[in-house]
Amino acid sequence: MRHAMIFAEMLLGTFILVRILRQIRNNSLTSPAAMTKIVAAFALAETLLMLVPAISLLAFTVCWSIPIVCASILPFAIRRRRRGHFLSQRIWILSSLILHVRLGISIRRALLLTSERADFYIGTRLRQLHDRLVTEVKGSRLPSSIDPLLRDLYETLCLCEAEPHLTVQRLVNFRQGLEIHEEFRRKTGQALQQLRAQAYVLTALYLALVTFVIWRFGYAEHERMIMLSILLFTLGVFATLRQGRKIKWSV
Repeated sequence: MRHAMIFAEMLLGTFILVRILRQIRNNSLTSPAAMTKIVAAFALAETLLMLVPAISLLAFTVCWSIPIVCASILPFAIRRRRRGHFLSQRIWILSSLILHVRLGISIRRALLLTSERADFYIGTRLRQLHDRLVTEVKGSRLPSSIDPLLRDLYETLCLCEAEPHLTVQRLVNFRQGLEIHEEFRRKTGQALQQLRAQAYVLTALYLALVTFVIWRFGYAEHERMIMLSILLFTLGVFATLRQGRKIKWSV
């Protein structure tokens, strides 16, 4: 009975893993080489569990749940990381497009050449843009299926297709806007890092003070005051960090 339950759990877990990995592959979130490493890691974890002698059903369930939970989080983690990577590479993409167009290359060909120099994720997204431009019908509405990360770039490329003589000017203006936005993000990130560092230092000092008060004066006699102090300090830290996100800079 135990072996049958373990086998059933293994089949169910494998089915879930296959669906998650298929989702990652269909969305082109990572390269085939990276997918091979991910599959090999999960296969190794499954093999190691099978080799454990006389493992209980509870222990197997707990151990087998760990890679399944990790796999469930994996698409969101990869997507978030790829999003940040793409945002950081937009200026490079535009600079490459501008260089190729100035050399007399069409915007579509420039997209393909840039995709060849980019990594797997960005290259795939640029090729998707190229295919969309090829099948674009003039005057049609912006398709809702396009990746939000590519929407602004797609709109700019459509304008470049409509007025080829203004291609370089539009791309340069778009790049300047992104540079201003990146400068804003950099300043905001620096301010948030300073606020977080101050919050960490104050939290460490506060915890040390609370520990000293409990050790010196006892906890039971001052429980209500200590809990109120912790609540107010926590609210203050969250309010400070939340306020820091509203910082605006003139760039």
